Amino acid sequence: MTPVIGPARETVAAIQAERYDRALFYGGSAIVDVVLAKWLANGVVSVGRRVAGSHLVTSGGRWRWGYNAIPDTEAAAAYQAIRESTTDVAASARYTGYKPDRIRRIKDYLFNNPEWTAADAEIAAAWHRLRTGRGTNLDRLLLKHETAEMFLRQRYGLDYWEAHRRANQQVELRTGHYGARSMKSYPMSDVLQSAIESLFDDPSVAYGALGVDRAEPDEWDEDSCCAATDPIERARLLLRTLENYIVQMAEEHEELGSPEASDTLRMQAVGILVALRELVRHFPELKG
Repeated sequence: MTPVIGPARETVAAIQAERYDRALFYGGSAIVDVVLAKWLANGVVSVGRRVAGSHLVTSGGRWRWGYNAIPDTEAAAAYQAIRESTTDVAASARYTGYKPDRIRRIKDYLFNNPEWTAADAEIAAAWHRLRTGRGTNLDRLLLKHETAEMFLRQRYGLDYWEAHRRANQQVELRTGHYGARSMKSYPMSDVLQSAIESLFDDPSVAYGALGVDRAEPDEWDEDSCCAATDPIERARLLLRTLENYIVQMAEEHEELGSPEASDTLRMQAVGILVALRELVRHFPELKG
């Protein structure tokens, strides 16, 4: 997270200039230079231009998420909507595979922290992408960085800037590799990889959901089922998990209240319902 450098700015032009100042401030770090360049290229950071992301629109006095750019003037409203959300933690955990408690702590650090003197539209947009299953490698990098930053501040009592600098060193920003941890990979076949790269404009969205080449420490992820557990019992656990995802999606549909979000959730729910149908077909014991 990046606090405001100097007094809080009010105008869009001032905010954009301030963001440029941040880029100059971080210029001493070659790693951050790489990330800033990627953010600029991929529309995660905007310096003097509008980019694609998410957007809050109002309808009957209620904030509703959409999929356009968040203007800097609406960043504060986006932050408030995130603070009030009761479904984003479970949604982000579902799409990333991270434990809900980890997502919740990152959310509190980013959006309920009195240290930050202004809202950041790009951070809000990244959070919304993560909670709607559209998170990119760079969005997941945000989770890694904030986790490292929180750890360094809590464990060693560092101030923000020093923790931020060390977090950039600890999280290898160019590859997403975290320290010297071993890589965890989904058993990706060539056929599946080819299909994903044909289907997705940004295949990293799909690879992130699968956990392909994930390098985070094991304690970040939801616990795996014990291999010693009876296969039918594991299938029942999976059935309950998938059914719970559908329940979560219904709650997200009610909270987000936007046609775009609802369409996305319905399409994702259809995929999970197909998986449930196939699960019961392959394990008819679950019908009892």
